[in-house]
Amino acid sequence: MPTFHFSSRCQYRVFDPATCGLDRIDWEKAATVSAMNGREVTVTGVPLYGVLANWFAEGWLEVGMGAQREVRLILAHPAESGGALTLTLNAPLRFNTTGATVTLVPGCDGRWATCDGKFGNSAAFGGHRFALRNLAIKALEIPEANGGKK
Repeated sequence: MPTFHFSSRCQYRVFDPATCGLDRIDWEKAATVSAMNGREVTVTGVPLYGVLANWFAEGWLEVGMGAQREVRLILAHPAESGGALTLTLNAPLRFNTTGATVTLVPGCDGRWATCDGKFGNSAAFGGHRFALRNLAIKALEIPEANGGKK
């Protein structure tokens, strides 16, 4: 029996072909690292023009190859400005520096509004759109089996 919880959040991984069904290649963007300061990395490139604030949040950045391949979670970023995005990552890049080509993959926060509005994929939403936030399910009580009164 699959573990599928009653939740308002989608339980699928974004870009999983068996569940979400979106093709990652259609959504990723290539960019170049232009500046680095700890966990903040500024990337530039023509594909970034018009990107809204936090479009890539909860997604990831991939850079490098082989032993120097790095994947970092994108926590947040402001809207694009002049073809540049300043990303806040979960950890600084260790091997790759300015001039490196990166791949940015947008993330999904699991909400129906994101699935529908950002990805246009509400038909594959793996949650319960109208589930209550404070849903509490109490286990059934089993009556005592000691025979009752005598």
